Amino acid sequence: MASISPSTEAPSRRAARLAFGGALALLFTQLFPWKLSYVCPLVCVMLLQEAKPLSLRLGAQILGWAALWLFGANVLYQLLTPMPALLLLAAAGGLLVLFRWTLTSGVHLLAVVAGVLSTTVMPIMAVLEPSFGWLSGAAMWLNFLMAMLFAWLAFTVIPVKLRGAVSHGQTQSLSVEVQRQAANTMTLTLLPLVWFAVMSGLTNILIPIFAAFFAMELGSAGSYQQGKKMLIANLVMGGGGTVLFYELMVIFPHPVALALAAAFVLLFWARRIFYPGPTADYWSSGLNGFVVLIGSALYYEDVSTVGDLIKRLSQIFLAALYVWLMYRVVEMGRYYRHCLTASRDG
Repeated sequence: MASISPSTEAPSRRAARLAFGGALALLFTQLFPWKLSYVCPLVCVMLLQEAKPLSLRLGAQILGWAALWLFGANVLYQLLTPMPALLLLAAAGGLLVLFRWTLTSGVHLLAVVAGVLSTTVMPIMAVLEPSFGWLSGAAMWLNFLMAMLFAWLAFTVIPVKLRGAVSHGQTQSLSVEVQRQAANTMTLTLLPLVWFAVMSGLTNILIPIFAAFFAMELGSAGSYQQGKKMLIANLVMGGGGTVLFYELMVIFPHPVALALAAAFVLLFWARRIFYPGPTADYWSSGLNGFVVLIGSALYYEDVSTVGDLIKRLSQIFLAALYVWLMYRVVEMGRYYRHCLTASRDG
């Protein structure tokens, strides 16, 4: 999901801030890793694409929403673990509530991210092992807290310097019916994969997480074709950047080299995000995939060879392909149902 906030600040200054904060978060989570710590740099770069730092009040609200989503979902799913049918129904209801809440509440993007993680990860963890759910919820909440701290630090080191008032233009709100239909589409798209992950005990949680973000990418892009372009950007830019960065780390396997290389790559990426242009949203979308992949796969995790890295990228590709095809199937089903209804009424 692209999250570029409009600003009159110099693009080079915004790019330097994102590179500094993102590289710092990547370095810290690799030197002092914790469970699911690769989510921290992702949340951090999302925050650093905004025009100003979070206020303490908004930060506290986001942490509160994150705790409610993560731990509330964990309690619910663990209570329903002995009843698989009810667990699957609760997972479906959680997805529908999340997507409708996303489209209608106007909450901060990070609260939405917490909801995505709770509806994709927590049902799987509840089935695998109850303790995993609590540990994963606590680790996710810690990711949000640490990402906010790194983002605040980056905004402190490189403070905001605006060059005039920001013009937001006119925003067109969607009708209730359109919002409901979009939420239903995203739910129907993602639900079979979540159910499969829960019933099969899928341990690679990156697949449903990425699928959830891809589903929201398609739903928020405004059209199927536009959403397809966003997915391609995420895969080509994010995946290609990950392979190149991995090769660089093989040549220079040192924390200092990691920090410098991450800062350089993120600076290159951020300049294409903040400078006005038709591809800025695509680069922003690709950045999310790039940061998650390098954080989860390159240094001290489970990927030690290029073959393992390609395997991880192929799994992400399958998640995107699944969402792409399912989204099309749901849209076609809705179209043919509409035609059938119209023919009966006629």
